[in-house]
Amino acid sequence: MATWTFEEAQEFYDEAKAAYKAALKSYSYGTGDRTLTRQKLETLEKSMLRWKGVLDDIKSGASQSRPKVKRGVPYV
Repeated sequence: MATWTFEEAQEFYDEAKAAYKAALKSYSYGTGDRTLTRQKLETLEKSMLRWKGVLDDIKSGASQSRPKVKRGVPYV
């Protein structure tokens, strides 16, 4: 898992939230020969919830874990 700063995670969350709100207003529209189709609401919601979870982990300190040590007997 990549380590994100609080500011980076907040920025990604804000962008995901803005995209979700924009998709709520209109999924697809067009004028003349141009069209704009936004992502599916489910995908945007998952992204928004993922970044909310990252923010919550950073706030609670859960993302600050100790290094993992693997122990075992080498196969020779």
